[in-house]
Amino acid sequence: MVARVVGFYFFDSFLVTGMQTVIPQIYFLSHYGLDEKVWLGICLLAGALGIVLGAHLSRHYSLVTWIKKAPGPSLVVGGYLINMGLFLTLFWCSSVVVYVILYAVVELFQAYWFSTWDNVWLQILPITQIRTFVTRAILFQSLGNILAPLFFTWGWGIWGAALAVVLGTVVNVSAFITVKSQVSENIYYAAQLPMAPLVTLERWFVLYALMIYGALMVLTANVLYLLGHFYVLQSDQATKVAGYLLAISNLVGILMVMGYLGWNQHTPSQPIHDRGYQRGPQRWSLAGILIAFVLFFVKLSTHLPYLLLLGALIGSSFGIFRLMAREFASRRVALTERTWLLTIFNNLHGFAQLLAFGAMIIMTLGRPLLGLSLTQGLFVIMGLFLLVAVVSMVNWERSLRQETLFPSHKMSQLEGSQEL
Repeated sequence: MVARVVGFYFFDSFLVTGMQTVIPQIYFLSHYGLDEKVWLGICLLAGALGIVLGAHLSRHYSLVTWIKKAPGPSLVVGGYLINMGLFLTLFWCSSVVVYVILYAVVELFQAYWFSTWDNVWLQILPITQIRTFVTRAILFQSLGNILAPLFFTWGWGIWGAALAVVLGTVVNVSAFITVKSQVSENIYYAAQLPMAPLVTLERWFVLYALMIYGALMVLTANVLYLLGHFYVLQSDQATKVAGYLLAISNLVGILMVMGYLGWNQHTPSQPIHDRGYQRGPQRWSLAGILIAFVLFFVKLSTHLPYLLLLGALIGSSFGIFRLMAREFASRRVALTERTWLLTIFNNLHGFAQLLAFGAMIIMTLGRPLLGLSLTQGLFVIMGLFLLVAVVSMVNWERSLRQETLFPSHKMSQLEGSQEL
């Protein structure tokens, strides 16, 4: 089943990445020119709110309750097709207000759709297959991150989007059919119950991951400005270097995930006692991100190789962070039968957008009082986020050592297996 489902992760990542990067920028550039920034910001903020609301709705209204009886499955597939139709409307809509509303609705439904089925698949899978599943899912999501900006900037317009929608619909519907017959009565009835709130260690984990995502969101949202004003590159050069940085970060991140998958197949796993938390990789990934941000701030060089080295360091560190964090959240679903943690983690990019945008607005309003330049203010925000991440990781580890929880029937699935 793993091989048949990973395409779902690719298309979701492909679609969401396109919507959060180039699709709205192309729309506002073609309709309003280079000077329009207000509506673009409003659009992205509305999309972030849609993601958060979609995640919240999936907590209380699960699609799983619809798939056991007719016409539930038809309505689920029909709702997905309607959402894809709204997505295509984004490519020819002429009203900016309608565009922003449609954009938020598509983001909301996509977050709702992804959160529902991701949680279901992790409850269906045997626990011993979760690591392989998570690694492949992250790999295909990373491929979607890279290919989406390239695909949607090739100038195919609505026809290219229609092609993507057709292929994506085939992938999603086939994955839905694959899973539908395997949803047990336990999963079906569990979906009708409200999701349990996060326990203390899960709150620390969410805060840790949110701070990492938030710091990277601030960096990527302002990379052109920082390269132009802090590294004093010319506008054209800064644009090219920014593209190189993002590309090398994503490529190295994919290579790290692929390398981990190959290494993991030939390496004995750690004992089970840490519940899916791998201390070494998590600490090294956080250390790599901290070192990269420090090196970016101290500006030892302004030459391209130095910047590409920083991009590679960020990409490799974030790739391992994302993989390890996703595996931890996935195992919590399998072992505790509580799905709210994974729902939040899957939609952290939306929460991180709100956090980053809010912090930048506060910084913009408050920096004159502190006597900070915009560049200094951005580094202060990223530094604070990373400081909170370090504190959160320490408390997360402490809480893990104190935890005793898992249902005996879940732990029995791991007996005799070496996998973490």
